[in-house]
Formats: sequence, structure tokens, C-alpha cells
Amino acid sequence: MASPPPPVAPWPPAGGSGVSVEAQVPRYVATAGLSAGSDWVVFLALAALGVGPVGCQAVSRLVGGVVSFVANKLWTYGARSADGVPGEAARFVALYVVSYALSLSLLGMLVRLAAPVAGAKLAADAACFALNFVVMRVWVFRRPA
Repeated sequence: MASPPPPVAPWPPAGGSGVSVEAQVPRYVATAGLSAGSDWVVFLALAALGVGPVGCQAVSRLVGGVVSFVANKLWTYGARSADGVPGEAARFVALYVVSYALSLSLLGMLVRLAAPVAGAKLAADAACFALNFVVMRVWVFRRPA
């Protein structure tokens, strides 16, 4: 007698907290909007104070990253990992670096393949957005074993 097939693993894989993926997706989208909004508000406020564009970008991106980390940790994923904030922050930064490199690589490749720049950017951003959701769910904000 043949044994039953193994169960199909959920996609995206389980991770983060006990919050369902159905609840996490809209929270992740809202958090991305909040992060981008905070980035822009800080950028424009600093520019209005006479700070140069590179300085504005340096500070505003950091603020957006902190907003993203805190909101995703506490709200999107409800994370409580065994190694706490330092481990989660280190994994968040590692994901940011990989996602940044992937974004640049995808954009460059698509443009070299003659894709319109706006379309290439949209595709690269969408790929990173999806990747970041899954990696945050299963690695950055993983549940303790």
C-alpha cells in the first residue's frame, strides 16, 4: 500500500508571528506607504530648511528605514524573535543590502534588454517588494523555535 503524499507547504512559508499571511499582506503594503511617506516628509522638511539634496536623502532614507523596521516588527509581523531587536535589525539591514543590489541589477538588466526605464523600475521594485515580504516573514522577523 502506497503512503499518502506529503502535505503541501504553505506559500509563503510560515514565519514571523502567528499573524496570518492574509493579515500581513495589507499591513505590509500600508507599512511601505508609511515608510515612503515619512521618507518624503523628512526629505521635504530638510530641503525647506536649506539642507542639500544628498543630506536630505541620507537622513530621510534612514528615517524611512527605521519606520519600516519598527512598523513591520510590531504591526505587520508581530515579531518576537529569540534574539530580539539586535538580531532582527541585523537581518533587516542584510535584507536591505541584498534587496538594494538586486534592484540595481534587475533595473540594469531590463534596461539593457531594451525595456522602457519606467517599466524596468516598476518590475525591479515589484520583485524586491515581493522578495522583501517573504524574507521578512520567514527570516528577519521569524518566530523563536
